[in-house]
Amino acid sequence: MVPRTLLAGLALALTPGLVALAPAPAHAEKVPPPYISGVVVDDLGRPVDDVLVEAKAIDWSDYTLRTWGSAFTYANQNLDGPQHGYFHVEIKDPDTGKNRLGLYDLRISKDGYDTAVVEDVRLKAKTRTKLGDIVLERLKAKTRTTATAVDKSLVKGQQAKLKVAVKGAQNPGGDLIVQGIGKKRTVTLKPGMHGKALINFGRLKKTGTYTARVVYTGSEGDPRTKGSQAKPVTFKVTKPTKRSRRATAPRIVDVFSW
Repeated sequence: MVPRTLLAGLALALTPGLVALAPAPAHAEKVPPPYISGVVVDDLGRPVDDVLVEAKAIDWSDYTLRTWGSAFTYANQNLDGPQHGYFHVEIKDPDTGKNRLGLYDLRISKDGYDTAVVEDVRLKAKTRTKLGDIVLERLKAKTRTTATAVDKSLVKGQQAKLKVAVKGAQNPGGDLIVQGIGKKRTVTLKPGMHGKALINFGRLKKTGTYTARVVYTGSEGDPRTKGSQAKPVTFKVTKPTKRSRRATAPRIVDVFSW
C-alpha cells in the first residue's frame, strides 16, 4: 500500500500551476516599532496627565534643533488599573517613514510646572526604552499678604486684633510669622482656612503706639506658593476718658425689681 503522504506529494507534483505553501517562518512576524516610555510625576510623587513630551535632536541637514516625535501623558490601562502620567513616543523619519534611531533629548512641559529635560536618551532598533519616573517640579504661585486692624484706635485695656489674608493661591498652606506686639508667634494656615486668619494680641495695657508685622513663609505643599510680606499695621492706644469709662463700665441690674 502506498502511503497517503506520498500520494499527496505525487498529485502536487503532477498538477500544473499548483504551488506548495509552506508555513511562514517565525522571524516574519511583525515586530512592534521601538519607542521611549516613562511616567511623569510631580515633586510630591503624584502622576501628572496632559504633559507634553517632545523628542528633540539636531537635524544635520540644516543644523537646527528639531522635534522628531511627541506625545502627551495619559492614563494607560494595565493589569493593575490606570497608570496616570504614562507616555510613549515613537520616532519616525518624516521623509522615509522608517524608525529614526539615535540619541534624543526629551523636553517635558506643562503650564504651572518647571520644564524638565532628560538628555541623551537612546532609541534602539526593536527595543523599548523605559525611563521610569520623571519628576516635574511645580512652579510656586505668587502670593500677596494683607493685614488689617479690626480697630486701629484702642483704649488701654482693649484687645488688639488683626485680620490676615494670603491671596494668589486657593487654600494655601504654610506659616504666618507675626511679631512686633508681645512675643513672636507663628500661625499655621490649615486646609479650610482659605488663607485667612484672625490674630488676637490680647489686651494692650500700656498707652502708646504698637506696630505689628506679618510675613507669610510660603508652602512646599499643595499648592506650592512663594512667601510674601504684609505692610506693617499700627495700633494707637490711649488712656480711657470718663465717657469711655462709663461706656465700658459694667451695668448694674436690680435683681429685686419686678
